[in-house]
Amino acid sequence: MKNYRYIVTDPSGLHARPATMIASCLMGHKSMATVAVGDHIVDGSDVLALMSLYVKVNEELLFYIEGEDEEETLADLKNVLKKL
Repeated sequence: MKNYRYIVTDPSGLHARPATMIASCLMGHKSMATVAVGDHIVDGSDVLALMSLYVKVNEELLFYIEGEDEEETLADLKNVLKKL
């Protein structure tokens, strides 16, 4: 299992565009990715679930990736997060 911490820097928080970019990235892989904010954990490939976290600027997202292509999934995710 791989995990990665990301601090949201967009003043609008995790809104539709970044949630869609993250979900699209994670959907394209065989590994299962979950995202946690506090006590809330959702499927990272589900746009609506990501948006339901109501993440604001400076909040931390914790990504947990588990499966056969963990390294590739994490690398792709990091590239997407850099673009946000």
